[in-house]
Amino acid sequence: MSTETAEPTLAPVDRLYAEVKAQIEEYCKRHGCAPSILGRVALNDTLFVQRVLNGGSVTTKKLRKLEEFIRADKSPAEARASDAGATAEAL
Repeated sequence: MSTETAEPTLAPVDRLYAEVKAQIEEYCKRHGCAPSILGRVALNDTLFVQRVLNGGSVTTKKLRKLEEFIRADKSPAEARASDAGATAEAL
């Protein structure tokens, strides 16, 4: 009889959180920014990224938007500049 226990498997939502956390950490490290800055430029929500990092409840719509922003790989400064340009064009 084996005394080894099986490694617990992560539920799909836990895997999703782990993947997104890794993306957040990599983005913040690459661009030298705090998670709150990422939340502000990606979603205009400074607490959202912290909720994700803490395993809190978030909407899939905002999570998808955050992932899209991270994949675009704009720095916070680039994101602010493009938002300012879009606002000026709308006027």
